[in-house]
Amino acid sequence: MATIKIIGINHIRAFVRRFMVKSRTAEWEGVERYSADFTVPGGDIRLLCDYSKNEVILWFELGALKIVLAELLRLDEYLSKAFITGSIPLGVEVEGEGFLELPGTTYNISRAAHGLWMGTDGRSTVFSATIEGLAELLDLLGGGE
Repeated sequence: MATIKIIGINHIRAFVRRFMVKSRTAEWEGVERYSADFTVPGGDIRLLCDYSKNEVILWFELGALKIVLAELLRLDEYLSKAFITGSIPLGVEVEGEGFLELPGTTYNISRAAHGLWMGTDGRSTVFSATIEGLAELLDLLGGGE
């Protein structure tokens, strides 16, 4: 499963209502939280939104990665000041400028492009990005043509 966490969304309630509205299969909203499930050709997606923390977490199958990134880019007006981090189970070539050592693994970390930092341990990739960095990540993965 891939994961993306977004912090600092402008108008978070409007963002979650517009996110993949046509692919939504189930949703629940409370005072502090919102959750929804989506079905797309690449796999299933789950969104969990915490209004009080102004954060959204997305879990999805790897086949839905390009669809999720494209949808986030479509809603860029809500993400202009957001900080986006993620983990994808995909080894991407990264020339290490530094490293991050975690229990059980070491990630080579590099600035991949303007607004995008990436790290890999050979099996999975972690990233930190702005909305511009997400566009660069989609281009890097070959989905931005």
